[in-house]
Amino acid sequence: LLARRIEAAALEGGATVTATAACVQVAPDAPPAPSMRALRFALDSFIKDGPAAAKSSFDSVLQKTVAQAGAFTSMVEDRRFSLVYQPVGDLDDWSLHHCEVRARCEKGQSPAETIRMAEELEIIEDFDFAVLERAIRLLKSGVSKDLNLAVNVSARSLMHDDFMSALARVTKAETALKDRLLFEITESTALDNLETANARIQTLRNHGFAVCLDDFGSGGASLAYLKALAVDIVKID
Repeated sequence: LLARRIEAAALEGGATVTATAACVQVAPDAPPAPSMRALRFALDSFIKDGPAAAKSSFDSVLQKTVAQAGAFTSMVEDRRFSLVYQPVGDLDDWSLHHCEVRARCEKGQSPAETIRMAEELEIIEDFDFAVLERAIRLLKSGVSKDLNLAVNVSARSLMHDDFMSALARVTKAETALKDRLLFEITESTALDNLETANARIQTLRNHGFAVCLDDFGSGGASLAYLKALAVDIVKID
């Protein structure tokens, strides 16, 4: 039925296409919500790959997505990732203002693609929290009392109730780090509710932690974010 509707819509626009339907088998005991998110992400990947993807089975694309999600979850649980630190300078005197904490996944995996996949499948929260834990451990290790770190918080994580509850517990317990730990809200995925997002950002700021809006200008909602979100720093892409 869907294939026929697509063909009819194409004819109305003056084009002739042949639509093909695919049936994808999902394990009976698979949770519905994660399965649907995996299906959506697999469909996006299928479309992005273009005509060449038509030569492969959509089912194999879905199974690959499910496997990637499982591997990502396992990587986070086992902490099989490393951190690098990108310096951010103060333009007034060119001094080091802070370092942004950037995660690197297992060898051969693209950080950007892996993070996008985790955000789309809504499994990014545990990863964000694991990076935060490691950054706090570094700050408390005495490596450098002058070292300030900014930790990324995905828009998905910011809107996740359990993540924010855990984050609130950490910020209350680590008030001694409030001058050395910053949070950067990434714009890789859209914020659906700016009012709620701003309230959660203000919770962090009320605990004494500065909040940055990262990659300003890289997304279509940048100006709306700047108007609706009260932050301490705006990083222009």
